Amino acid sequence: MTERSPQQERAEQIRRSRQVIAGPDIPPPGDPLEFGDDNAPTSSPVFWYLVALSVLLVLSALLWAVWGMGAASLPLLLLAIGLLLAWFML
Repeated sequence: MTERSPQQERAEQIRRSRQVIAGPDIPPPGDPLEFGDDNAPTSSPVFWYLVALSVLLVLSALLWAVWGMGAASLPLLLLAIGLLLAWFML
């Protein structure tokens, strides 16, 4: 068995470290703020969930302004349930 000198072991360790750090097989992470064709905001289900909650908010405000709180209670209940589900799921 051949023994390596500390200098050879250090050179081998540096070579292995460079191979790991270089990582040519690892793809770079995607940028979450970059919007491309395949990553359009309207294709996301979270976007449509936000739109639905916004519609419920506007609808309940209009119903409250026209007919009072009794008419707005059902959309507000649905809005509250939707916000709770978003809090738990997202």
